[in-house]
Amino acid sequence: MTCPCPNEIIPFKLNPEVFVNLSKVLKAIRPLHLPSMKKARRHQDHLTKPLHSLGLLETLAIQVAGITRAPLPVLGKKRVLLCAADHGIAAEGVSAFPASVTPMMVLNFLKGGGAINALARQAGAEVLVVDVGVNADLPIHPQLRNAKIRRGTRNFKVEAAMTQGECEKALALGLQLADQAKKDKVQWIALGEMGIGNTTSAAALMASLLPCAVEDVTGFGTGIDRAQWMIKCKIVSQALRRYALDPRKPLQALQCVGGLEIATLTGVILGGAKNRIPMVVDGFITSAAFLVAYRLSPTPAGPLRRQRQTKSRQMESPPAHSQQD
Repeated sequence: MTCPCPNEIIPFKLNPEVFVNLSKVLKAIRPLHLPSMKKARRHQDHLTKPLHSLGLLETLAIQVAGITRAPLPVLGKKRVLLCAADHGIAAEGVSAFPASVTPMMVLNFLKGGGAINALARQAGAEVLVVDVGVNADLPIHPQLRNAKIRRGTRNFKVEAAMTQGECEKALALGLQLADQAKKDKVQWIALGEMGIGNTTSAAALMASLLPCAVEDVTGFGTGIDRAQWMIKCKIVSQALRRYALDPRKPLQALQCVGGLEIATLTGVILGGAKNRIPMVVDGFITSAAFLVAYRLSPTPAGPLRRQRQTKSRQMESPPAHSQQD
């Protein structure tokens, strides 16, 4: 797809099969189950402790009850879904590290050497790495799912990051991962990602879907200097104008400036909400995926809803499915 002129909007019309599937998923996302939440609150109020003394922990437990329809939810089987992909925008010097670090980090995750591996071990969670677009050939590994759609996105400074078909494939993959988690009796999903340059894509998505300034959602990533940060902000600002991004058209934004791993995570979030699986959304990239899903969800008072807010620079984070750290 060639880059359109500044005020030309790229049409995003899902092909009929994908449209029907996504529509079914969105219609299947139901509000939180209030009877279970009331029972959870009554249970907490009868425990030997001052009322509401556990603060946010009680609020989270009640929300999880509403998601799962279980007044006394259990942790059960836990899975970290870590989606990895490269980004063409990395060629513009927006990261402190080269794109070659993406496959290196994926290999480290498979060896169990990443911070997420240590956290997962402490929580008793399994880690499943999904190669949705790493620009390298990765070895066969029991914890790696090879689902490569293409070797990284295109440079969205020059052209749209993905074609419509590629974006649809990534969304569909995420839905499949959520359905597989349900089949595997997974009761908690934690979202993870890896992709050099993906903070730029996430910033572009945030800026296009939220009423905020580009500078408020564009950070220093993995440690770039101020000069690189200014370039990063300029690239995001130009992309908003180039593709005429509209907060009412989240899929268009996802295609034009998003990432393969972000699109996949968006599918996971929607599928997880449909399957009533609590999800932990942690970090800027997964929050961008959540924001796209939130814009698509017809039930903002349901599982895809705000729990609490933290700040990254001057930016308030988007709503979290079960918690936002």
